[in-house]
Amino acid sequence: MKSIIQLFLFWSFNIVLFSSCHTDPIITLENLPKTTPNSAKIYIAGSFNNWRPGVDSFQLEPLKDGTYRIALKNVTAPFEYKFTRGNWETVECKYDGRDRSNRIF
Repeated sequence: MKSIIQLFLFWSFNIVLFSSCHTDPIITLENLPKTTPNSAKIYIAGSFNNWRPGVDSFQLEPLKDGTYRIALKNVTAPFEYKFTRGNWETVECKYDGRDRSNRIF
């Protein structure tokens, strides 16, 4: 059952990262898997927030063009992170349902 859930929750993001040593990191998701519900809230959890997956201040903003974006205030690189839908049961995984390594910015 776990592998079916993980496969359903598979994240195939196109990610655009913007950074500068003088600004907060901005992360933009250009698209989500087709299996992601339209009403889904997308969060980022990482070393910068003690890996808490559903913190409101780390929810990505859905934009009119279908992308999601977040500016990570007072976060400095490097840091590790993953995307969730608010809990670890809905964390991103690989296409085949296996765990995905942490992303590094």
